[in-house]
Amino acid sequence: MTNNQIDAVVFDLDGVITDTAHYHFLAWKQFASEIFNEKLKGVSRMDSLELILQEGNRQE
Repeated sequence: MTNNQIDAVVFDLDGVITDTAHYHFLAWKQFASEIFNEKLKGVSRMDSLELILQEGNRQE
């Protein structure tokens, strides 16, 4: 290949070629923090904890 033409593109959608789990985690973490930040504005610490536990199905 001499003319800088791309002949093929490989998509690794399931993480076989490269481990993308860490990047997925970071993206979801950023997304969740943006959502939770808005939901938790003006809410007490204990009420914030309850909301977070409820969202994660960890409420006892």
